[in-house]
Amino acid sequence: MAFSQIFHFKRQGYKTVFLTGAPESWRQIGETFHNFGFDKVVGSAAISEQFPSAELSPWGIGDKWMFKYAEKILEDAEKNKQPVFIMMLSTTNRPPFKVPDNEKVKETNFSILQDYIKKDSSEEQNNLLLQTYQYAADNLGKFVLDLDRNGWLKNTIVAATGDHNARLKYIVEGNWHHVFGVPIIFWIPDDEVKQFADTSRRASHRDIIPSLLSIATNEKIDRVKGRNLFAKDIPDGAVSFITWDNAGFTIGDSGLVVLK
Repeated sequence: MAFSQIFHFKRQGYKTVFLTGAPESWRQIGETFHNFGFDKVVGSAAISEQFPSAELSPWGIGDKWMFKYAEKILEDAEKNKQPVFIMMLSTTNRPPFKVPDNEKVKETNFSILQDYIKKDSSEEQNNLLLQTYQYAADNLGKFVLDLDRNGWLKNTIVAATGDHNARLKYIVEGNWHHVFGVPIIFWIPDDEVKQFADTSRRASHRDIIPSLLSIATNEKIDRVKGRNLFAKDIPDGAVSFITWDNAGFTIGDSGLVVLK
């Protein structure tokens, strides 16, 4: 199963966990993801068993509980002196949009967003979307703060990104980078590594795992599978698998090339 980069972490002695707020039966991840190198797959059923008071909904369980479960995994890893790689998939910011567990969020105003974002849905629906996004982002921040308070951020690398940009509708012409782009955020304990961070550099989802693996273990992955974003010298050009005709494109300082 060499197609999965997760096996690189297993070879380096890491326990590998796929953790999601979605049900384990969703797309049969509870069965199939073991084939991708995950020792354990945890979904809403297991999280709910750990936290019985958590609200369940059609999309699964709230991000707050997913992150609490992740902290439990990290606590066990600390006790057992076992390095662990956790990949998490949030499901809160998916329709039907609803902030779970009667959590309080700040008021949102969809109408003040940029002009290139279409406002052709109801105001109530749009604000529910923003509220669930706020809830998800807020709980990611609380999770990282908890890592810091527990002292785990000193030896833990965190990367966060979006899976795709499909919640909002855009005026595409002239705004393709907003239509297809999502943020990538890293928390890295090694100051020497951070000095090579270039926030103006175009990056891709496929660069995340090679970057994490290189920082955590010094193992290098063939560049065709992605780049280490914190290397001294990396090739220009981030590769995306999605574009107007779904063939992908590469983008860098020299411009953009659509792949055929």
